[in-house]
Amino acid sequence: MRISLIAISFLLLAACSRHDGATRADSARELARSVAAGNFPSDAPRVLQAQLHRELFNAKDTGFVRGLHSCDEGGEEEPPPGLALARATVIGEPLPSRDEPDAVTVRAVLTSAASTRHHEDGDQVDIDVDVGVRVDTIDFLMAKDDGGYAICYTQLFLHRGALGWAVVKQWSPPNATWAVVTRVADSVSRSTVK
Repeated sequence: MRISLIAISFLLLAACSRHDGATRADSARELARSVAAGNFPSDAPRVLQAQLHRELFNAKDTGFVRGLHSCDEGGEEEPPPGLALARATVIGEPLPSRDEPDAVTVRAVLTSAASTRHHEDGDQVDIDVDVGVRVDTIDFLMAKDDGGYAICYTQLFLHRGALGWAVVKQWSPPNATWAVVTRVADSVSRSTVK
């Protein structure tokens, strides 16, 4: 009986904490079941929200939620613009795509700590990094297919632990570093919007 009460208490604590990694993992498992059940397009916003939490710059869990994958649009010669995502909020309802019958557009407000762009005349991995908080409203195309959901990204999401590929050619401001980006991302993710 005591173990059951402790287990229930633990579950309640986990459910109440929005920033708890275990809660996000449980939520991701629940979403994977939804994807498998085929609740498209009504679950598209929840699925995108869970995926964007994995795209945060300081995220501990990265990669795609089970049942999700990128819509393969082919390889680019240079990396697309990137964001060090600090906060993401899905807004509105999914809008049916005019071009694809099994696709919807889902809108999200993304707050980032830094943005990147390919360094002009640089090699494939050469980037310039602008450090500073910025807010973008981005539309994501999501489609239901045999493998679950496909999410089409128009930008690269940077992860603190996976930056070995990037060669920074120019920082703005000039004294910025990845450590500064980490601190800005932490600060933004801790702040609340009122």
